[in-house]
Amino acid sequence: LYNLIESIPKIKKIENLELRAYGRYIFLELELNLNKNFPLSQIELLKTKVKHEIKMSFPIIFKILIIIKSEEKSNLKIAVPLEENQGYDSIIAKDFGKSPLFGILEFKEGNLLKFESIANKFISEEKRKGLLISEWLVSLKIDKIYVKKLLNKAPSLIFSNNFVKMEHTNEIVLKEIIEKEENLQSIES
Repeated sequence: LYNLIESIPKIKKIENLELRAYGRYIFLELELNLNKNFPLSQIELLKTKVKHEIKMSFPIIFKILIIIKSEEKSNLKIAVPLEENQGYDSIIAKDFGKSPLFGILEFKEGNLLKFESIANKFISEEKRKGLLISEWLVSLKIDKIYVKKLLNKAPSLIFSNNFVKMEHTNEIVLKEIIEKEENLQSIES
């Protein structure tokens, strides 16, 4: 149950999990921490998703109560498709699916904590490439992705259903996105 809940995107931490049995009925009470940047308008959708995932794997649970809390200080994880590995001077790829690399940026309170360049392990796939890449990036628990072109329906749905913000960019190199994010986050703080 813990592994299932922690695998759901945007759940940062299980604060409390209690199971109670009343006769043959089992009740689950969850207290979950989310990223502080998580939009309030999507909390009910996330609760519904969590309940659905739990019910599918544990049908014996009769009733689920979820309490949501927001983390005070959170990290923001961003993916950017890249043409090459030149550090912060890497050129942003025009095509999400054909991108050989993805830059993974992690920010905390407007400061870049970590940058990692990882190979696109689905670049040679003939079919469903965008879908596979999207699912893979969601599994890395990203919060946002920058793209040059609008994504096809399947990748867009994967990101949308997993509360990943998609942002169109005209920036050319990665350091421009880093500067933009540092400015955005310092304004929001």
